[in-house]
Amino acid sequence: QKLDEQQAAAMINLLYEFQDCFAWSYDEMPGLDPDVA
Repeated sequence: QKLDEQQAAAMINLLYEFQDCFAWSYDEMPGLDPDVA
């Protein structure tokens, strides 16, 4: 099922709002086992 334009825009805005909650590189994941990444 595809999102309509309004739903997609809401999801994108949510991701931008909480972008500091996501790890964007391995360096930002200090407790992660290198074999997993």
